[in-house]
Amino acid sequence: MEMANYTVQELLAWMDGKSKTYGWDAIVAYDRRKTNTLLHQQYVERFNSESYIPSITIGLSSSVYTTEYLYGLKLSVPKLSFANANLSSSRADLTMDMVGGLIVTKLAAAGLPPRVDSIKQVLPLGGPQLTMTLPLENTQGTVNERQVTLNIAAGEDFRANFVIGDLAQETVGLMFKTLFQSLTPKQKIFSLGGLSGELNDVLTPESFQIRTMASPSGDRKADVDYGNGGVLMFIQFKGGSVGDIPPMPQPGNPDGFRYPIPRADGLNNYSGTMLLSSQVLFKKILSPYLTKTIGKGLAYKVDPSTSDRASTLEAISGTTDDTWSFYFKCLTTPGGQPSNLRCSVTNFRIPLSYQASNDVGHRVYAQNSWLTISWNGSLVSTFRPFPENQYWTDVYFDLNFTGTLQLQAKIEGERGIVKLTPNSFPTFPVHVNPHDANDMPWNRDLKEVSQSQISAKTIANVWGTLNSIDIPGIDTFLARNLLFNGHDALQLLNAHVPGDLAMFGHIDPVRTSMTLTPSQSLIEAGKEQQFDVYGDGISNILWSVQDTDGDIVDVGTISASGLYRAPALSALGKGYVTVLITAEGSQNNQPVKASALVSIIDGTIAVNPIFQVLAPGHETSFSASTIDGSAPEWTLLKPELGATLTPDPVNPHHRTFKAGPKGSDAFTLDMIQVQATNGSPKVLKILVPNFSTALMLKVADSSNPASGEVKLQVLINDEVLDPEEYTLTLLDGGGELDVRTGIYKEPASDKTSFAIITARIGRGSLGHYGFLALLLPLSRYSNTPRMFDEHNPSAAWGDAGESN
Repeated sequence: MEMANYTVQELLAWMDGKSKTYGWDAIVAYDRRKTNTLLHQQYVERFNSESYIPSITIGLSSSVYTTEYLYGLKLSVPKLSFANANLSSSRADLTMDMVGGLIVTKLAAAGLPPRVDSIKQVLPLGGPQLTMTLPLENTQGTVNERQVTLNIAAGEDFRANFVIGDLAQETVGLMFKTLFQSLTPKQKIFSLGGLSGELNDVLTPESFQIRTMASPSGDRKADVDYGNGGVLMFIQFKGGSVGDIPPMPQPGNPDGFRYPIPRADGLNNYSGTMLLSSQVLFKKILSPYLTKTIGKGLAYKVDPSTSDRASTLEAISGTTDDTWSFYFKCLTTPGGQPSNLRCSVTNFRIPLSYQASNDVGHRVYAQNSWLTISWNGSLVSTFRPFPENQYWTDVYFDLNFTGTLQLQAKIEGERGIVKLTPNSFPTFPVHVNPHDANDMPWNRDLKEVSQSQISAKTIANVWGTLNSIDIPGIDTFLARNLLFNGHDALQLLNAHVPGDLAMFGHIDPVRTSMTLTPSQSLIEAGKEQQFDVYGDGISNILWSVQDTDGDIVDVGTISASGLYRAPALSALGKGYVTVLITAEGSQNNQPVKASALVSIIDGTIAVNPIFQVLAPGHETSFSASTIDGSAPEWTLLKPELGATLTPDPVNPHHRTFKAGPKGSDAFTLDMIQVQATNGSPKVLKILVPNFSTALMLKVADSSNPASGEVKLQVLINDEVLDPEEYTLTLLDGGGELDVRTGIYKEPASDKTSFAIITARIGRGSLGHYGFLALLLPLSRYSNTPRMFDEHNPSAAWGDAGESN
């Protein structure tokens, strides 16, 4: 079923004689679905190792007793997409993929020393993401020093999908909102990219606002076009004006705002529109050029001054000023011989000033979707034959002419320059009426000669001026592609001048007519992924694969059918690599192209939390993500300790763990093994303190974690105890612990893990106990001890840089 958008002709009729930019210098409209497709393609094609925000390391309070520490959390550069909405309530989403890091929860209960309560590991498995919503009515766009940016300070509704359970996701979303609000104004700027090419002072964007709106049937759920709509940019040029956001379209109001993207007409499939305001077109482009080109003291006024009617240029000064002569044969004396007699025209001034009452003078206006330049004249003047004698007197003549030049807007060149070109060379009617020319004595042909000569001079003056007009091409490249990082996204197909300069086109069909599925995927080293092409009539498909950074020799292979085989584990180096899969083909003899990202990793499962502290008899939940989406196998390794592991009745990727009853030992260490099919197992660890943990076990301030070893201390009331007074135990995690000196040396491994070390004084219910979960490797998590800086832990971590 065909879309219910207006046709080109219906839109031109709606715009006829009016300005529909609501005071803005320009409005650009993009089809929302095509826009989101192209934004994603640009994100994919530009992806490389620099496509990440610097890792986040900061502490954020989540309750009175808990602080969530984000350590080395790595996010991709945000992807912008637009939700369907209306002009008065428009939204966009900024989504960042999570690719690594830890979330460590610190608990500082009243009367007890602070401790690590939970450790969650963020991995690409499961597509972890952080999304924030931008209310576009509060989101200002600017162009400064060639950079196009959105101020996202009004961002709201932060959503995370990479931690356990709905509550945890909401909590992390609130944490990120707190983090975002703490950023400086400069840090709340999102770059859409840079302007490319030469800047045009008149048409260089300075600021903009973005809105979305539904197509005429895009908000009707029963319609096949439901959900379709446009992304509209309202643009202010350098030194230009800020307008109003149009009201919502009203079906019963033919003059109200309309969805500006036309429907297909058999020749063209439209997905974008640009309206350049008639104020800009007439006042800033046409007026300076015509004033200089025509000369003759010409000056214009722009009429009207209101923003809802199409502008016109009306001359307020200027005239031709010419003295010239012509000759005709006559008898200068009775009975004499014919001779040439010179006639002098001394007051041949044709005014340019426009008089609306009788449509005389010069003006520029839009008519029938063409630009019309007219110069009409009506005047009375004289000429006098020479030499003067009693037989010769001034001859008066009436001159009336109509000069009209019609220019049609056409698209020229790859950059989409709009050229206003004469549609044809119309006739130029001139009427000259010499008074009493036939009554002169011995006159033979004065009337005919004078009519011919004055007509020719008028044509030379007026039509010669009009015919010399060659308006420079109008380059809207920067304005119509603001959203797309200098890419020629909105490619123009035709242009018209119903009032504003209306340009209709399509959004880069090369990159939006074909899509690849999946567009982003994660696979294990050495495994395969089938890619499929979607699009009507796609043929001659060629596949290619390349490393996004250009420094990996083995990027895998892809077959002629789109089957990709990832490189072996040994080729990954840093443990993962991202490659770009590209398919190029043709559609209706036109090139088309689409790309997809594939991340290859060395594991098949991610589970969270990887460490949890839990009181005897209490419950917590765990979740797992597998690379192929299959349900993992869960195994409680020490059921004899009394704990239970219960399947989730709805989600096989979730389990509920309940700690066993209080034991006689100071600590119980439960373990859960989670394994994906044919994958290596992951082991989760749950520490259950059976007695109060009032001892403070910490890393000494004098330690250098980057060296791979630290000195541990036990404190009571902020006083460091002698090692002889307590007993240290390396409960789990590997490495070496010297219980006499308190020196802990990490194991020889580069993988993220943790060591659990306990401290005790005495035994049983009369003893005193404490523990420490120490993140490994120490060099990577060298800032971890700052978690226990009770004076200002969040600030200490906020200043911490990337991990080594």
